[in-house]
Formats: sequence, C-alpha cells, structure tokens
Amino acid sequence: MALAFSAYAIIANFLPFIELPVFTLPKVPLSWALAVVMAAVLFMVVEGSYRLHHQKDVALLSNSKVLSVLPVYPDIFRQEILAICEGIRANSQLYVFLNMRLVSTVDTSIFNSFLRVKDDSGKRYKATKVTSLADWELEEGFFDQGFKMDNVRRIPIETIALQTDIFRAGVTNNGWICFEMDGKGDGKLIRLENIVAMTMEIEDGLRSIHKLHFPEKVSWPIKGKIIHSSLRRLA
Repeated sequence: MALAFSAYAIIANFLPFIELPVFTLPKVPLSWALAVVMAAVLFMVVEGSYRLHHQKDVALLSNSKVLSVLPVYPDIFRQEILAICEGIRANSQLYVFLNMRLVSTVDTSIFNSFLRVKDDSGKRYKATKVTSLADWELEEGFFDQGFKMDNVRRIPIETIALQTDIFRAGVTNNGWICFEMDGKGDGKLIRLENIVAMTMEIEDGLRSIHKLHFPEKVSWPIKGKIIHSSLRRLA
C-alpha cells in the first residue's frame, strides 16, 4: 500500500514538468467516412440475416426429421375407364363392373380394393370387390357371317378379368373388375343409373391406400351387358 502511494506521489509531482508529444488525427474526407459507416451497417444487416436464416434452417431440419417418420403414399396408379356396366343377377345386390386400364409407376400388387359411391340422393356407400367371377359372362353382339344374321357370343369374365396379383412398373394391366354392394339403400332399390359419383380405393401390397377418382358421370362409358349364369339356368 505504501509503495503504491509513493508511486502516486512521484507521478503527481513530476507530471507537470514532462513534455508529451502532441498527436493530431489526419482529416478524413466526408465520403470516406460515409463509406465506412455504410460498410458497418451493411455488415450488421448481412450478419443478422444470416443468423435469422440459420435459425429457420435448423427449425426446418428439425421438422423434416419429424415428418420423415410419417407415412407418405405417393399417387403411383394411373387408370383409364373403358366401360362401366351393371351386372344382372336375380337378387337385390348391385354389381358394378369396370373395364379398365391400370398402370403403376413402381413394381407393386393390389392387396384389396373398394368402390366408394354416391347416389342421386346424396347417400354414400362402400362396395367391396367380388373375388370370384367364375359365373359371370359378358354378352357381345356380332354379325354371324356364316348364318348371315346377328348373333350373341358369351365370354367368361374370369378370362378377361383385371389381373391384380402383380404390377410391373410402366406395364399396363387391362381387364374387368367387379364391386358388390347392398342395393337396398334406405328402403329403395339402388341401380347403376342412381349412382352419380364413384371413387376407387386401392390397397397395395404395403397396405398403402391410393384413391382413383372418376370423371363426371356425363362422360362415363356405360356400355356392355354382363349377366350371371344362374339366369340362363332359370330360363
């Protein structure tokens, strides 16, 4: 403590007699000063923007890690409806037959499929796929050149059914598929003419659901005649 007091006394007594050199700052042009100020401001703006974007990138990365574990079902199927026909059978069920081209963008298979329909009263129904088409026949009219007359041939639907066991990427599968639903909707009989909208749902081999939307009914290709063989046995 005494040493510090002695040093202070020496500086206080002799400082007035010490001549220190005089320093003068050079004059800086105004344009240079403005440039320096602008550069400093620009640096702060750029750094602040970088910090902000860096924080957003971190947040997006965190969100992407969360979203990566959620199931994503890409739209891998493309369809073309060639014909829509109501199957004829002696019961109250409604059978909707679709002749379609179906192509997948990846190798896959169809585990199951459904048809969502809406009738002209706004009611919605779910039709299930008919797994066996052994007793259904497509009737086609043709002109028989041998007998010079109109005739009818019957084609078993199962021989021209849509094969859904396996799809190769880019290869089109053609054929008929049938869906069945209770035709007694709220006490009234529902037929194909009462259906105004349809959506097909496909469940692939990985149990992912894909929706195939149909166009407006005005463009539906309603044609063909498909009957159950039991009707011919009754006749």
